[in-house]
Amino acid sequence: MTVTVESHVARLEDELRPYYGIHKITWRNLMSARGAEGFWETLGQLYHAMNLGVPLMRAAGRRASTLGPEYAEFAHWCEHHAEEEAPHVEWLLNDVAKAGRDRQAMVDAFPEPEILAFMGTQFALVEQVDPIAILGYIYVAEGHPNQPDGLQALAERFDLPLEAFDTLLFHTEADTEHGEEIAELIERYATSERRNQAFIASGRAFLTGWSSYFRRLSTQSPAQS
Repeated sequence: MTVTVESHVARLEDELRPYYGIHKITWRNLMSARGAEGFWETLGQLYHAMNLGVPLMRAAGRRASTLGPEYAEFAHWCEHHAEEEAPHVEWLLNDVAKAGRDRQAMVDAFPEPEILAFMGTQFALVEQVDPIAILGYIYVAEGHPNQPDGLQALAERFDLPLEAFDTLLFHTEADTEHGEEIAELIERYATSERRNQAFIASGRAFLTGWSSYFRRLSTQSPAQS
């Protein structure tokens, strides 16, 4: 995404750049070490992150609605975005089933501690700092979508069924538009240093949480995971 040098989003990108790099390296290491199983295990944890993301946005909207007129538009955006994202959780489970995997096993699998930790951080920021903080995590998640060519290459390299990628491929296009919308919201709401720091904390927790999960998983044998 292109941002102006003086923008608050540019500052967020600068602060998070080292964490983006670690995220990419740990993901590549995981796929090299675990291949297809690393992909399926990560997809299972993505389901949990997505499933927690919807109540997170609703919690942020409820909290924002108690904080006065300044937050009214953001509260409405949270409700709208939560409704928009809610069906995508089911889409992901359907992709798993179409690919011949056990969707119920994905639902029943326990969320890994790294995923619980970084999503828990988002809930804590909503309640203790500022509900608008979650724009940092959402910007990182949706402002840097996967590229279709990269997903295609991943499927070919590890002989993964393309049906497993339908929801991910949908987001390669949809998240480009969403990322621009979220960047505009960050620019609008970055009215204090405290809020800028909250955006950074939110995005950093997301990136370091996934990186920690990838790193741990890449060192485990399938029997341990």
